[in-house]
Amino acid sequence: FANYGKGASNYDKTSDLFGDGIFTADGDKWRQHRKIASYDFSARALRDFSGGVFNRDAAKLAHIVSGNAAAKQPMDFQDLLMKATMDSIFTIAVGVDLDTLSGSEEGSRFAAALDDASEFTLLRFVNAFWKVSRFLNVGAEAALRRRIEVVDEFMYKRIRARAEEISDGDIGKVSKDDLLSRFIQATTSDAGEVDYKHLRDMILNIVMAGKDPTAGALAWFLYMMCKHPEVQEKISEEAADAGEATSSIDDFSRSLTEEALNKMHYLHAALTETLRLYPSLPLDNKECFSDDILPNGFSVGKGDIV
Repeated sequence: FANYGKGASNYDKTSDLFGDGIFTADGDKWRQHRKIASYDFSARALRDFSGGVFNRDAAKLAHIVSGNAAAKQPMDFQDLLMKATMDSIFTIAVGVDLDTLSGSEEGSRFAAALDDASEFTLLRFVNAFWKVSRFLNVGAEAALRRRIEVVDEFMYKRIRARAEEISDGDIGKVSKDDLLSRFIQATTSDAGEVDYKHLRDMILNIVMAGKDPTAGALAWFLYMMCKHPEVQEKISEEAADAGEATSSIDDFSRSLTEEALNKMHYLHAALTETLRLYPSLPLDNKECFSDDILPNGFSVGKGDIV
């Protein structure tokens, strides 16, 4: 495992946006990020908090879809799902609701800048002259720099505000179940110093890891339900049995607790099959750090991408 990683080339292309987060880090840095994140995600308090957030945003999304359907208005489901997952994962990560589903101007500006920055970062993998463009500050590289400035301004503002609340003892006034609050308390030095860059990288990587893959998986899932109405009907019946019988979207969403969801085996199977057919992360390249022989006898040289 130690002989394969993201490598210097990948870090060079992605670190402007993702910093030293889990998407770019290798070795000890990667292990540190993973250890902190995996510990917090396993905490019962965070699972309860995130479950409530997902229920809230699912109900908000259902209201929008129901309203559009009643008015016979077309809708872009991919866009709606991207907004819903962004609102959810950002609330879980930072404790702030971006409310992009309702069209919040500030939240939508940040979300759009992050999406654009991700796209421009991806273009570096197919543009052999991206460093020249970055040096000259032209084209996609100039746009990437502007988008990262928007992202950083938004992220640092919220991280500093939360760190000050915790330092002043005002954490009781805000949610302390979000990841940012937990990370600040776990990483602040004995001298009370907060590494804002480290926190920015950790949180931004978690937001990206939770937003796009979830929205993509849900979009493919809904597509497959439309292609297979008999499966859609079985899932609908299972959801009705697991939740409370009510005409209220909000009440029904709240009734789908962790215990209720654990009973929905058919839904779990359908989601798993969707991910098998349409993986959220179909490619995950790694760089070989030293010559190696794979179990099938295939030789891999130092610097090769596998």
